[in-house]
Amino acid sequence: MRPFFFFCCVHRGSPCLCLSCDPPTNLTSFLPSLHQRHGHTYFRAHIRSSSDTQGRRNLRSKIPLSPCGKFQHTREDRWGWKGKDALTFLSSAFTHYRTLLEMHDTASRGFISGSCRKVPEGVRGGKIVCMRAAGDTCSMISAFLQKTSGTRKDGTPVPENFRLEETTLAPELKDGEVLVRTLYLSVDPYMRCRMNEDTGAEYLTPWQLSECVDGGGVGVVESSRCTTCAEGDVVTSFNWPWQTHAVMAGSGLQKVDSQLVDGHLSYFLGAVGITGLTALLGIREKGYVTKGANQTMVISGAAGACGSIAGQIGRLDGCVRVVGICGSEDKCKALVEDLGFSAAINYRQEDVAARLKESCPAGIDVYFDNVGGAISDTVIAQMNNGGHVILCGQISQYNKDVPYPPPLSEETQENLRSKNITRERFMVLNYMSKVDAALFELSQWVKSAQIKVLETVVNGIENMGAAFCSMMKGGNIGKQIIKISA
Repeated sequence: MRPFFFFCCVHRGSPCLCLSCDPPTNLTSFLPSLHQRHGHTYFRAHIRSSSDTQGRRNLRSKIPLSPCGKFQHTREDRWGWKGKDALTFLSSAFTHYRTLLEMHDTASRGFISGSCRKVPEGVRGGKIVCMRAAGDTCSMISAFLQKTSGTRKDGTPVPENFRLEETTLAPELKDGEVLVRTLYLSVDPYMRCRMNEDTGAEYLTPWQLSECVDGGGVGVVESSRCTTCAEGDVVTSFNWPWQTHAVMAGSGLQKVDSQLVDGHLSYFLGAVGITGLTALLGIREKGYVTKGANQTMVISGAAGACGSIAGQIGRLDGCVRVVGICGSEDKCKALVEDLGFSAAINYRQEDVAARLKESCPAGIDVYFDNVGGAISDTVIAQMNNGGHVILCGQISQYNKDVPYPPPLSEETQENLRSKNITRERFMVLNYMSKVDAALFELSQWVKSAQIKVLETVVNGIENMGAAFCSMMKGGNIGKQIIKISA
């Protein structure tokens, strides 16, 4: 239940509060009683809150309306003004009380008020403020980035690039809107591009300074004025605001069936979401994997969200060898022992070129590129004639002031030309007609354990910035997820 607040303004030095305009539902349980004590008028407050701790107990403090004010009130006139004598002011001292608001818990930071439309005949000038239902509050993450030299590409992101704030939601939904409670949020490498003034992709807009950050999210509808979303529906969006609660347009949400993931709703952000789609459709549309063709696939960033799924799909689609490149022994172990990769290479500790020759004796036919840079140059140098590079991401280059996709070295360009190797950028948005079938196929693989899902889960919206920065440094195994609520 939303809290209500009584906000007083000043007329002739005394605060005046209208109790008659647009009373909220169950108004009587929130209205204060009026008491006269030695010529002073008091409200006796009985306030309830939607949040825990202090706000759930009753606050019964006496709040003086004015040092010597008198609010003439009769039982018959409890809910409205009644003639010019309904309100009389006896004080000229400036008094502006917000005691209830200050005593209330953090949910009281936002309130909505408006000018009274039924000003009593005897009141001239000034402003009378009506009581309104206050909007719920929620936590949100806003971008807090420093611009340098006309760009925001200033190196490695830090948690301080993001700021936790309290914001107030609108008290009433408009037609077509829904109120959602966030369950899980996703952080992904592509988001680093949104910290730049030019994202390098026409479908991605930059995050704006001091505005709420957004990305992949999944949540549940708590209330709705949208014909396509009902209370209790589980919904997801690629542009979910980083908020604990949010008011969103129902048209921008996709309803999902929790049975597709056996209740693991975070999978809709990973294996059975945009990440899984990128892996599956990328391989199907740009990898040209053929069963029985004795093909070898190499995946860079193999222990990340997309790479860990791509390697398993490569194996399921017919590659005889799947080799992953990652950055730690724990990741290498997970790729081979948990996900069924043929081999894994720790680029931080091993000679990548030598290990590729050892792990891919027949050469490399398909390269799923998540990182770019020197690792990709090394892989492409060992690719077979007619091979295919699936250009998914370039995480090693995202902190550098270079265009996207970044330019290749002359040697690598020559390798592509001389060996007739295709290197094509892939975007799921170009294959929307195939999304539904692909999501169903992914869900069946996950439910049958043919695809195993790895996740690194962090709790709390306050840890969004730290989780993003950790992911950018390779601190995650599998999909990096932030759990916001149960």
